[in-house]
Amino acid sequence: MFYPLNAAGGAELRAWKIAVLGHATLAGGQMYVSSQLADLEVSAPFVTGKIETAWVNPGKPGKLTVNLQPAKSFEGNATIRLCGLPEKVSAPEKTITKDDHEVVFDLTVDPACPAGSRRNLFCAVEVPQSGRVIPHIIAAGGILRVAQPKQDTVAAAQGEKR
Repeated sequence: MFYPLNAAGGAELRAWKIAVLGHATLAGGQMYVSSQLADLEVSAPFVTGKIETAWVNPGKPGKLTVNLQPAKSFEGNATIRLCGLPEKVSAPEKTITKDDHEVVFDLTVDPACPAGSRRNLFCAVEVPQSGRVIPHIIAAGGILRVAQPKQDTVAAAQGEKR
């Protein structure tokens, strides 16, 4: 079983000793078990980023840009997913390399998507390293605004169709 661990942004970069502790009620008493100590390395992220605020209209495709700052070199391709999107908005995952400074997500917005601002966007990045995948959470706090088109714009567009 694999449990991804993530350090807080201000965590000290070094090797730590960790253990997993479990307990259960058994025959009316408490039973505790522990793993052996294991090494856990907290290191600088391979990439950081910032999500540019995006505006979309229901029923229309959109684009959302994430500016990337490569911090540590890695081999091959990493996958990046845009997370925290509202219901009725989707974006396929993308692939990035150590040389990328930007990724643009293609947004699909359902016509029934309600208007409003979503301020909880972030990206999940999986970087392959030595046969393992190193998970990252980056670019937290991105904003997506879903706005209904203005009435005069809608009326003008309908007039053009006639």
